[in-house]
Amino acid sequence: GEDYYEIDTPEELYWFAGYINGTETPAEGEGTINAVLTADIEINPGVLLDEDGSFIADTSTLIPWTPIGNTSSIHETTYQPVEFFGGVFDGQGHTISGLYYKEIEGTLTGGLFGSVKGTVKRVGLVNSYIEKNDGYTGGICGYVMDGNIIGCYNAATVNGSGICGEFFSGTVSHCYNIGIIG
Repeated sequence: GEDYYEIDTPEELYWFAGYINGTETPAEGEGTINAVLTADIEINPGVLLDEDGSFIADTSTLIPWTPIGNTSSIHETTYQPVEFFGGVFDGQGHTISGLYYKEIEGTLTGGLFGSVKGTVKRVGLVNSYIEKNDGYTGGICGYVMDGNIIGCYNAATVNGSGICGEFFSGTVSHCYNIGIIG
């Protein structure tokens, strides 16, 4: 619908991801709700990266991230991710920083969003780290299918692609990457 969840804390962002992924109460898992950022969000304060995008500090105290629209399986006929984010996520020009994602076993996508079949717009990912050795990985999203990524940017270290790891169909427009790609 036209209603948006307002997100302005790391806890609310994690809850939203869990709600979309079906792991939070109520366990919706349908992926079609909307959200708007009302402030910049720093997930793991003090994440420091050196010039090559590697961590300067110990990572053992960081809170790990699970992508919004986390994908763990591929449809046997279409070969597209089964789980996805299908709503509207409007960053309103805000940033998300301190995001730490290191490959989750059994997951096919990595990024702020896993699979997008909706719209993600006007959000920047900064001072963050995303690492996945195979599958679809990008700073903003791992996979776009019939979705839209509009006016977003990545300034994070990504072992994958800058904005989107794999683009199947939809729109990626007015986006840019200044992050380190490995």
